[in-house]
Amino acid sequence: ANPTLVNQMLDLGLPFEMEQITEALIATNNSSVERAVEYIFTKSTSSQDVELREAVTALKDLIAGMEMQISDKSIENALTKHQNNRDAALTSLVQDYNKHATYDAQAIKSKLLEEAKTRKLKQKEEEERRHQQIEDDKKKYEKEQAERARKAKEHQRFVAENRKKIKQAKKIKHKDKQTRLLQWHQRHDQYDKEDAIEFDEIQKNRTRAENKIKNPTDAIHILFNRYGEDRARSTLSLLVKIITNLLKYPNDAKYRKINLE
Repeated sequence: ANPTLVNQMLDLGLPFEMEQITEALIATNNSSVERAVEYIFTKSTSSQDVELREAVTALKDLIAGMEMQISDKSIENALTKHQNNRDAALTSLVQDYNKHATYDAQAIKSKLLEEAKTRKLKQKEEEERRHQQIEDDKKKYEKEQAERARKAKEHQRFVAENRKKIKQAKKIKHKDKQTRLLQWHQRHDQYDKEDAIEFDEIQKNRTRAENKIKNPTDAIHILFNRYGEDRARSTLSLLVKIITNLLKYPNDAKYRKINLE
């Protein structure tokens, strides 16, 4: 049998055995799939006819036991028509049944071929649908991968920008800290210079004042002139009290120390 025709008949999806297909193709000289199918159905119908005739011949007196589906009315009409001649009646019934059986076989064959074509068309559509689904899934996957790559790249860019901003902020903060620290040192250096100048001025004033003091009266006059009458009197009162205690208690240690506070 032609392997190509064998595969085509298998693709039809008909309930044929491999032996039937091979026999049909060989019998029809590998002419076509249609002739091979016709051969199988024809042989099947002929085999059924032979079986039916053998059953009728073997069971003439038991119509109910025959494999043919014949109604009681049909059997009665056949017997009446042939004057109760069972052989003639059975022959007539078998002939009528064979006509219908042949018609049914042709109808079944056409239906099976149509179903096979429909099934093959559905298989093709299903295959196309699966192929389209695979392509759609592939495109969807590629799109998702592209979106993931874009988001990853965007995230990397975002992280890089944030790191750059943080680095710049730290740099600015460090520079600002250094600037403020430098300004602090400069201010305190200025304060130290001003304190030194003020201290020098005080020392000079003190030296000038000391040079002017020739006696206690000069000291009192300078005290009143520099600090005012109230502070000068308070200071003189404190000095009188200290000197009085020293003169009164010369051996007492607590009076020999002055707490400037």
